[in-house]
Amino acid sequence: MMERDEAIAGHLAALECEDKMVIRRGVDGLIALAGRSPGLVPLLRELLSDPRRKHRWALAYVLGHVAPPAPAAVEALLEALGHPEPDIRWAVALLLIRLGKSHPAIAANLVALSRDGTATQRRMAVYCIRDVGVPGPPARAALVRALGDTDPLVRLAALAAFKNCTGPDAEVERLFLGLFLRDPHDGVRNA
Repeated sequence: MMERDEAIAGHLAALECEDKMVIRRGVDGLIALAGRSPGLVPLLRELLSDPRRKHRWALAYVLGHVAPPAPAAVEALLEALGHPEPDIRWAVALLLIRLGKSHPAIAANLVALSRDGTATQRRMAVYCIRDVGVPGPPARAALVRALGDTDPLVRLAALAAFKNCTGPDAEVERLFLGLFLRDPHDGVRNA
């Protein structure tokens, strides 16, 4: 028991490091210990609420793997979609995609973030919406809105997301044509 507590403390300390590899080892260690440490999930949830924690996303990432998604963890994961490190953004996106497939509230949060987040968050949310397979009008509206986003990378993500749709309707075809003819970004016109 004492060894497990020491291991948990070491892994939690690793989550506060700046080195991604050290953080990753801490995350993996906590995920591995979660099934054998009944007090770990409540501890992680408590630490997640501590504003002094540098890497709340790492705590939320562990929680996303070992417990039903709590609102604070989902919020931290959504926030991490804007992280400056692409590896972290994509790891979080893959987790949100997995969770979003079985938790409709997460899919709804992704739709909202595609509208209200930073440019990076909006782009990552669009990729998540694509891969979660968010059904119906909310997803379509989010993708149509993203086609008109001020950030060209968000527009590119929306174009990529529409590849998964079963044939765009007349409105979307009109938007595609407009992007092809008038978008100021070469990459968007080429896509």
